[in-house]
Amino acid sequence: MRAIVFVSGVPEDITLAEEYVTPLLPLVDRPFLQHVVEFLVEGGVTDFDFVASHLPDRIELLLGDGTRWGSRFRFHPASDDSRRYATFRWLGTVNEPTILVHADRLPLVDLPALKSRIEKEGAAASVRDGKGEWTGWAALASGILAEAPALADESALQSWLDSLPGTIDVVADRCLEVRSFAGLLQAQRAVASGAFPSLLQTGRTIVVPGQESASPEGIRLGRGVSLHPSVRLIAPVFLGENSRIGENTTLGPNVVIGENVLIGEQTTVRDALLLPGTYVGDGLELTEIVADRGRVWSVRHGDAVSVPDAFLVGNLQANPVADWVGEMQSRLIAALLLLLCWPALLLTTVGLLLFRRAPLFHRHEFVVLPTTPDRRDWRTRTFVSLHPEPNQLRGPEHFLLHMLPGLFAVCQGALRLVGVRPRGADEIADLPGDFRGTYLRGRMGLITETPPTAGASLEERLTAEAFYAATASPRQDLMVLRQYFRFGGGGGGSAFLNSKV
Repeated sequence: MRAIVFVSGVPEDITLAEEYVTPLLPLVDRPFLQHVVEFLVEGGVTDFDFVASHLPDRIELLLGDGTRWGSRFRFHPASDDSRRYATFRWLGTVNEPTILVHADRLPLVDLPALKSRIEKEGAAASVRDGKGEWTGWAALASGILAEAPALADESALQSWLDSLPGTIDVVADRCLEVRSFAGLLQAQRAVASGAFPSLLQTGRTIVVPGQESASPEGIRLGRGVSLHPSVRLIAPVFLGENSRIGENTTLGPNVVIGENVLIGEQTTVRDALLLPGTYVGDGLELTEIVADRGRVWSVRHGDAVSVPDAFLVGNLQANPVADWVGEMQSRLIAALLLLLCWPALLLTTVGLLLFRRAPLFHRHEFVVLPTTPDRRDWRTRTFVSLHPEPNQLRGPEHFLLHMLPGLFAVCQGALRLVGVRPRGADEIADLPGDFRGTYLRGRMGLITETPPTAGASLEERLTAEAFYAATASPRQDLMVLRQYFRFGGGGGGSAFLNSKV
């Protein structure tokens, strides 16, 4: 059995059209289009023709040649939507039953039974939902498709199907659709709660204390998820890879979190989809929304709000009191450490002077933060250490060769004791775009949430830094500093990396 799949549809929020055609929108753990393909493969389809006019390259990149599903994929770009139906009948010359599919809908129908029925009755079948509306899916017996006239749009296709002699109506038990954000949220609730069991899902399931009676499919976690112990999860919930959820946050019901999403403290999210790379700040309540980084679409009100940032943040304006407290706290602790540890710094300097042939002092240039994304606004300063690559140090070496000599810069106000890693202009320019926006709002520090040698991947380190940059507070600085000394100058790593579920 073969399928002709029409991949079309512009998201409600037109700004998403640069990255998504509606079937590419995520449904729980993967694009909706992938769910459609896997459903068809499970139903016995092995030969696919994809017709698309928008983002055909992204569609082909996602699916490949079909080898991973034991199938064969062919792609047919159309110049525009009006051409999608003008030529598809040319694909009907193969002598076997054909499934017509609109990839922004997925009805729960028994495909093998449907194939058997049209083969016996020599007819076409139109798949309808419980309300009697056409789902955009149909099955055609061999040879019928080649007789199709030139069709202008989906309505014309439906009219032609209804006009065929012997066309039968098949009612699907359920139907998912992503033609609207409201439909997308309803679809993700059905899939995440296990109400559409024929769809595959990744991630491991967990049971939350006090919710043992909930559906075992109701809460799923991807790899690298970090949850604060106080987080409350109300099924159904799906957390994508490398997502980070802060203290006293409530997620659910019906919440899907994409990859690399950061959520701050004391925030409530329900009936929502957060697309990959989105940051949600502290103390927010988000209900019936779809969020894509700096843009939020309200399903209830049917409008969008843009936030002028790379991430969606709760507190767009800095808190001057907390900033001043953090600055004074950092300088005071640095001065106290210098007072207590100057003999160790002196002995280290003399020892290096006597036994190391390399230059003793090393100057490191960094961009002063916070600053704007415009490189013309970037100002640079320097700090001195006793090692050319201080970011690769850990343990006592980090404390003696980087931390102690850097305390002078902290006392002068050039650096904080705790912060994001100081970087030069070229290094910042090479950072991933989403992370760069949050990093530029942060404060540089001698100690970071997770050092490069702490065993975390680059992506995890950047995520930990991004979370710190967006949620830094004097209290959090003290926690990181305590972890640093607790682990002998090596840093305890991010609180979120340490709480990885």
